[in-house]
Amino acid sequence: MPRRQPPLPRYLRILFGARRMLGALMSTALVFGTAASVDAFYSNVKTPSDRIAAVSGQSVELAGTLEEASIDSSLALRIVVSPATDRIVVNGTRFEPRRFSEGVAWRTTLTLMPQLPSGLYGVSVSVTENSSVHLPTPKIDLDVFPSEEALDAASPSFLMRHAGLNPLSTAVRTLLFALLAGFSWWTLRFYTRAQLRKRGYLRIYHAKPDGDDTLLYCLDSDRRVEAGEPYPVLTAAGQTLGTAFLLERESRYCVLKLTSARARAGCMVALT
Repeated sequence: MPRRQPPLPRYLRILFGARRMLGALMSTALVFGTAASVDAFYSNVKTPSDRIAAVSGQSVELAGTLEEASIDSSLALRIVVSPATDRIVVNGTRFEPRRFSEGVAWRTTLTLMPQLPSGLYGVSVSVTENSSVHLPTPKIDLDVFPSEEALDAASPSFLMRHAGLNPLSTAVRTLLFALLAGFSWWTLRFYTRAQLRKRGYLRIYHAKPDGDDTLLYCLDSDRRVEAGEPYPVLTAAGQTLGTAFLLERESRYCVLKLTSARARAGCMVALT
């Protein structure tokens, strides 16, 4: 029967499991976040810049700039909706100077009454300066839907149609989660490696069969593995799998040969 060494402390085994889980979560989040980014880009390309989709009962904010207007002049906003309806109400129009260039920025809110029929409405916005000069702005198509479900079903976004998820916010959140998981993974990696070195172990990061033997690849930047010395190879639970000897060494890495036995990545080489 193979003899048993004292197993690793429970907290280290838990940390190794947590690191594996974080790696899986990071990979999944990267894949999903990348897919959501592509979906958001596709949705943005397929959606005309002058079209706004909304649901009856909601409010829509419109904004624009006037390159040649002055904030000191008397400005008034004129909005024409076609087909004409009294169930689109204009609220809260504001004019303010642009921060980094000349001109005026305008902003207004359209409230869509719950009784507003669904369909496509044309919204023409123009600004009157000093009661005489009309400064037109591009026409906007307002696509009104009866419900959020109908709005999602008509979206060019795959995530919006099938899951009701905004692809851009989903991409940002999942990629941020992947970044956090990756940072945690690397933190655990350095911590567990330091704890193994402190306790006299080298973790096997790669194992390759070599006939009846197994080649073990370890990080040994401190060069503690010596030629000709036997080193027990253990599982995380402390069971001895066999004895390994140094086969070759590079600047930071070493290769050991485990004779007549099998081991896998995640096992350890006991140095003491």
